[in-house]
Amino acid sequence: MMQARSSSPTGAALLIAATVLVAAVPSYFNLKTGSLTQQQAIQSTSQLVTLGEFEQVRTGLTIAQVSLLLGRSGEEVSRTEVPDAPVTALYLWQNPDGSRIDVTFQNGTVVAKSQSGLR
Repeated sequence: MMQARSSSPTGAALLIAATVLVAAVPSYFNLKTGSLTQQQAIQSTSQLVTLGEFEQVRTGLTIAQVSLLLGRSGEEVSRTEVPDAPVTALYLWQNPDGSRIDVTFQNGTVVAKSQSGLR
């Protein structure tokens, strides 16, 4: 019986330690997530698409070349695949302020481009 009582305070201490750990871990991860979000925001701001970059996009460039030129991958917003016709895809590169570059690709190469609000 004495051994049962002596292990009880140890069990209580372990329970308290586990409770503190469980309470602290989510806070730690929230701080880390917040830190990553701030870092991503800084990277996003440094990778804004600009009017100068838009002007460098040329007919015949591939999707990979345009993504490299603009510093990030675009978002494919539409794709048309019809038998006996070129595959047409529209990609968008948008800044947080809504300014953007739209590029149309046929069979993977630029055929048209447009921009809105770039400086």
